[in-house]
Amino acid sequence: MSSPGSQIMAPPSTVPASAGHTHPSLGVALREGHYRVIALEPIAAGTELLQLHGVFVDAPSRYSVQVAAQLHVVPPDDLRPEHVPDRYLWRYLNHACRPNAAFAGRWLIALQDIAAWDEINFDYNSTEYEIAEAFQCRCGGCGGRTVRGFKHLSPSEQARLAPYLAPHLAALLPATT
Repeated sequence: MSSPGSQIMAPPSTVPASAGHTHPSLGVALREGHYRVIALEPIAAGTELLQLHGVFVDAPSRYSVQVAAQLHVVPPDDLRPEHVPDRYLWRYLNHACRPNAAFAGRWLIALQDIAAWDEINFDYNSTEYEIAEAFQCRCGGCGGRTVRGFKHLSPSEQARLAPYLAPHLAALLPATT
């Protein structure tokens, strides 16, 4: 169930699941002033959750996701959070140091079974070489470390992320023989 004080915004029927970008079991919740992506029903590990789409730019911003060495995707400039919450659903994905999803190319994939009403999240360090605006993590599993991007992780932290890294970051790992 949703927590008290949460608002659930399910995808409207006017945007069919066949649009190809978002799994129909995802929605957006507003809790404590922050939007988040949630599962509306149980989702199995390995499920394709959503696909990154939007405007491609060459520099990171607070709301971009890095998809290649010099390529980032952002929602359109005129799109406000409360406008059509299921469009560009990825804009509501939050960071977690122990995420339940990861990007494989432009697709977000469930890393584990996800229960109904659970938040969907990913580790921003797995896609971002350098975060445009560093922030204190609030995932609850790391002690509140500063999230600054892959570039700022120790070699052991980078290696730990190897299975979940976007290709442009995986290419930066030392070759193992």
